[in-house]
Amino acid sequence: MQRMGNKVPNRMNRLASVKARAILHTCLGMKQRGSILIAFDSEGEKNARPLAEAAAKRKGFLVTEYRISKDNQDERPLEDLAAQMKENDVTVFCVNQRRIVTYGHSDARTLAVGEGKRVAFLTQDLVETPSSRDLKRIHLKSKRLGALLERTHRVALVTGKGRRRLDLALNGRKSFPLSSILVRAGDWGAVPDYAEAAISPIEEESEGEVEIDGAIMGYGSLKTPLVLHFKGGLLSSFEGKEFSKRLQEILENRHGSSSKILCELGLGANHLRKSIRGEFDDKKILGSAHIAIGDNHTIGGKNRADLHIDFLVRRPRILFDGRELDLRRV
Repeated sequence: MQRMGNKVPNRMNRLASVKARAILHTCLGMKQRGSILIAFDSEGEKNARPLAEAAAKRKGFLVTEYRISKDNQDERPLEDLAAQMKENDVTVFCVNQRRIVTYGHSDARTLAVGEGKRVAFLTQDLVETPSSRDLKRIHLKSKRLGALLERTHRVALVTGKGRRRLDLALNGRKSFPLSSILVRAGDWGAVPDYAEAAISPIEEESEGEVEIDGAIMGYGSLKTPLVLHFKGGLLSSFEGKEFSKRLQEILENRHGSSSKILCELGLGANHLRKSIRGEFDDKKILGSAHIAIGDNHTIGGKNRADLHIDFLVRRPRILFDGRELDLRRV
């Protein structure tokens, strides 16, 4: 019995090694010499190890591992980690979901990619890495959705069985099509198969209300809806049985109105993901949309805040300059 029980872990370890090599080759394009920094916390260590081992086996690769202490509760990378991000060709973060969000919206990430470095966040176990064919298909969908956002002046999200509508002004702002194909200098995103097209709406012009029926990133899925009301771009009120009290507590601990700004619209681009799991990768579901409040200065906006919270709508009706489109067919 003991011998049989060891087969599954061994098989999973071999699969993780195979998938780690696929991420290095297909997602990160590391086919020749280069340097890679793998930063991890206690939750991400099990995935960091196979990645580091796979990279170390490649000739001409310089591998640096950086352990984030469990005592480090900072919401942004520490100075020494930020400096190493600029010294390595690629940085891969294997960290918990809160760090994925805050590090992704950090100045450290922006400065690193601004110098041509690539930054990736591992958001699922290595063994969930899909085929190269699917990765490329997802990548193209993300680019098409990003192009759609850039040529759209106004977007409306219709939720709550048609009872609620939220209007957002885009007016030519740059989109950020994120996928797991990160092979060019300055690319950043999430691996193994995260994909979305994100954009920062004009901060002062979001008006209306939206019913959130999917999840709040970093806090889990919702059993009952949360309704958010916006006026002049600011979150003016909200109600819901599950998350209202927690959201009130979060906002009371922040200073000023910058944390209440509607700062992002994102469209999921992954056709493989179908269900809500209450985790970061829920946002990649094709046909879903998410909005966020808080910081957007690293994704084309002008608002600086000390938080960024994403709210997911499972399958809203979406109007692009008044025309409704099915994102699955874009």
